[in-house]
Amino acid sequence: MKKWMRYAAGAAGILTAADLLSSWFIFQGLLGSQKSGGLRDSCDRQTNGCLLREVEIHAFDGTKLRGLLTGREASDKTVIFVHGYRGDGMRDGCAFVPMYERLGFQVLLVDDRCHGKSEGTYMGFGCLDRLDCQSWCRYLAGRFGENHKIILHGVSMGAAAVLSSLGEKLPSQVKCAVSDCSFASGWEELRHQLRKRYHLPAFPILYTVELFCRWKAGYSLKGYSPVTQVEKSEIPVLFIHGDADELVPVSMVYQLYHACASEKRIYIASGAAHAKSYESDEAVYEKMVRQFLKDSGVM
Repeated sequence: MKKWMRYAAGAAGILTAADLLSSWFIFQGLLGSQKSGGLRDSCDRQTNGCLLREVEIHAFDGTKLRGLLTGREASDKTVIFVHGYRGDGMRDGCAFVPMYERLGFQVLLVDDRCHGKSEGTYMGFGCLDRLDCQSWCRYLAGRFGENHKIILHGVSMGAAAVLSSLGEKLPSQVKCAVSDCSFASGWEELRHQLRKRYHLPAFPILYTVELFCRWKAGYSLKGYSPVTQVEKSEIPVLFIHGDADELVPVSMVYQLYHACASEKRIYIASGAAHAKSYESDEAVYEKMVRQFLKDSGVM
């Protein structure tokens, strides 16, 4: 019996070590720093004919966050564009600049923490980023004054950050938000990715990843959820999602839409893959955004 117990204890130790090791590598792979080039200089400080100005703020925890502000300084309206997973403000956001320029906005292209030229060791996966969105809103409100209008536009993980910020206290200048292909829950999205990307069940690995996330990154995946944050939203939200999205299931946008407490509308882009709703039909996308902004009193 004692010999059997020793074998069992040894096997349990090996399995535990294997779980810890694999969870650590998955945690590092999913949330660790693998920065892209960031606010790239290759466009000669310009995108779509607009001069870009670098801006920098400090997040709630002292992390330096950087962004690029387009040149329409005379505008009384600014869009804060928040990019997706492993992206950066310039790469993911420059396609939207012409649309918002036509609508009379200047655009702030931000680099999320642990992305681009912003500091950070681990990405916020929308959780810490919600507070960074709040900081960017306060920065613009302070810079441009009480009559300035701010809207939030996020794509993918950036949309999760935007939606999550709606549960926080935002300046009165923030008028509405556009969420393009957000996940409803960070925990459920990683469960989905574990199954799809690594072909692994959630237990025990995701639970161990959660421990690493709390220990190293300073937040809880399980305790964070855009779908609960939108229950506290006080501003209008436009939800956008492609019905061919395989990365973030389209079912999640309906969860978010039904949970949202504020005025809301939804646009499902036919045939659009993840983060491709604008690319799939720019004219319809712009029409939906334009009408939403008009109805929200921003234009």
